[in-house]
Amino acid sequence: MTRLALALLVVLAWALGAAAPASAEDGEPRVVVLGAPGLTLADLSPEATPTLWEMATGGATANLVVRGGYLQTCGVDGWLSLGAGDRVAVPRPGSPDLDDPGAAPECPEPQSDEIGAVAGWSEIAELTRERKADATLGVLADSLVAAGTCVEPAGGPAARLGAADADGEVGDGSIGCAVRLVDVGAVQDDGGETGRAEQVRAVDAAVGEATGDLAPGTLVVVAGLGDDGAGPALRAVIYSGGTDAGPAAEPGSLHSVTTRRTGVVQLPDLTADILARVGAEPVAPVAGRPLTLVRDGGQGEADERIADQSDVAGQLAVANRSIPPFFYGFATVVVLSTLLGTAGWVAVRRKDSRARQATSLGLRGLALTLASVPAATFGATLTRWWAADRPTLALAGAVAGLALLLGLGALAVTRGAGRRTLTAVGIVGGVTALLLTADLLLRDGEAIFLGVLGLHPWDGGRFYGFGNVPFALFATGGLLATTALLDPFVRRGRRREATLVAALCAVVILLVDAAPFAGADGGGTLALIPALGYLVLAVSGARITLPRLLLIGIATVVGFLTIAGLDHLRPEKSRSHLGRFFGRILSGDAWAIIERKLLTNVEMLLGPQRAALLVPVGLVLVVWALARPGSALARPLAGPLEDYPALRPGLIALVVALTAGFLLNDSGTAIPGVAAIILAPALAALAVGSHRSAAATPTARRSPAAPPPSATPGSPSPSSRG
Repeated sequence: MTRLALALLVVLAWALGAAAPASAEDGEPRVVVLGAPGLTLADLSPEATPTLWEMATGGATANLVVRGGYLQTCGVDGWLSLGAGDRVAVPRPGSPDLDDPGAAPECPEPQSDEIGAVAGWSEIAELTRERKADATLGVLADSLVAAGTCVEPAGGPAARLGAADADGEVGDGSIGCAVRLVDVGAVQDDGGETGRAEQVRAVDAAVGEATGDLAPGTLVVVAGLGDDGAGPALRAVIYSGGTDAGPAAEPGSLHSVTTRRTGVVQLPDLTADILARVGAEPVAPVAGRPLTLVRDGGQGEADERIADQSDVAGQLAVANRSIPPFFYGFATVVVLSTLLGTAGWVAVRRKDSRARQATSLGLRGLALTLASVPAATFGATLTRWWAADRPTLALAGAVAGLALLLGLGALAVTRGAGRRTLTAVGIVGGVTALLLTADLLLRDGEAIFLGVLGLHPWDGGRFYGFGNVPFALFATGGLLATTALLDPFVRRGRRREATLVAALCAVVILLVDAAPFAGADGGGTLALIPALGYLVLAVSGARITLPRLLLIGIATVVGFLTIAGLDHLRPEKSRSHLGRFFGRILSGDAWAIIERKLLTNVEMLLGPQRAALLVPVGLVLVVWALARPGSALARPLAGPLEDYPALRPGLIALVVALTAGFLLNDSGTAIPGVAAIILAPALAALAVGSHRSAAATPTARRSPAAPPPSATPGSPSPSSRG
């Protein structure tokens, strides 16, 4: 009996010890975070960084999104964000990057005081209230104190920002803390490889020194907690050891619930994971979630894993640098094509029909190729353009080849007939939408993640599903394809079939955009429901009355809440932002998100990039052209609207979707502008290929008694145009 009692006491003591809050045994930490802002996985090698390489190959790795309160993240911002479990920043008044996102930031220097209040904490707190009202400073420190332990800073002074509590106070760690934060230096871009290599070697030496006397079971986290001054990019995170703080960091990749990706995690995830590993509950909400491990498949895969993750970060870094020159070049091609195409069309309008037809065919091929560029940018992610000596030229070559293949292929499928140009436009739009859909369902959105028209994960906006740019392309391509499918039915007066096709297309488009396993796009869902609802009503022949518009509005709200509510019913770690927003509605905190989205759009419209003001102006002009078909502004669309009776409701539906998307999404100004990359050349192709343009004869050469072109003998009647 005595032995049984002793055994029960041993088991009880073990259980209580396992369930107890974090505490450091013998004053030793259970988790040590070594911060090295600017460090990337590409910096690691067995020769240059033997300590880091051993930790990376023997432990778990991932790319780290360090986005703080600004586009470029200083090291002090990264440490502060680690302490808050959210994206925050230290004020940097007058820093060049605030007006020019491409400029290197002037990062504040941290104070060197070891204990006491962090200097300038009141200014930090004020900036946080202004820019990130839902963030709470000092969550890491306060949560550990609430759990009966603490966090201590060491090394350089920047670590004190991560160890500060909500009031900016930093403890001395005299009681023995469960978590230690160590500033082991930074890696800054100096324009040369030699200087960077020396900094990386210094960081490796500092890591070796900081970990030399740690207990064997200590979890060591090496994190590149900031950018290097050369622009935003993904940084490195390495987990090593860890039997004293949760599961050991075995060789493999870290997986994040917030990014839904293996090998890509966010900085706030580290805060959540550290607290979970030492048994501390966050005292305030954090933006991250604890990480999980995806183990390597076998021996010798560690090198390949690190190389693959380094390639992802490298491709995204090159894509970020290539975006401005690539799209400036694309804009130049569009402008030159427009000028030369207009001049050529004007020159041949007085020529014989054969010259006009040849010119029309060439211009339509050019326009369809330009409209195919977005789809081609996603196809280009299957190549290694970013590894070329001149990556921007390699990207341009890959995109040009794929766009020519799609654009001219669409024209060839329709046999170049001008009266079938809408079919060619529908093919280009449909292929664009299908590529995005297939990428989400079959490749976990890899092309959307990596593409120059993709999610841009270094911004920290979206990591899965549709962001603003992919949504704009998907909605535009999907609606153009739907319009092409509907036109034959509408032209022949087969309203019932048209309504059925429109409804089926609407369901598919909504499912892809809204489903948590696909687009997971809340703002896009709200924008598409009224657009698609209008399209179904319009092709059915029903009158668009105020009660029916109100019904569409009610269906929009109900549909969105239904999708978001169903997502909210899933386990918390499986929810998309739709389900989390529904939770905010239930808790009464949703208005803060809505307000943030509205303010972000206003800031973009009134910010230094005043070109954003052209977005609402452009939308107004398009609305005017569709509402006033007899106006001078609508004259270029007169032929296509006459040729294709489904085009007007299709364009109106698209304008509704783009306008609603612009208003409902933060940074929504990008949506109409990106959609124009497909829409503008598509409309140009329709205008050039319209029956009216193809059959036009100069007035001076036409007999006064001659009938109009649409009634001349042998010309196709409206009912025969396909």
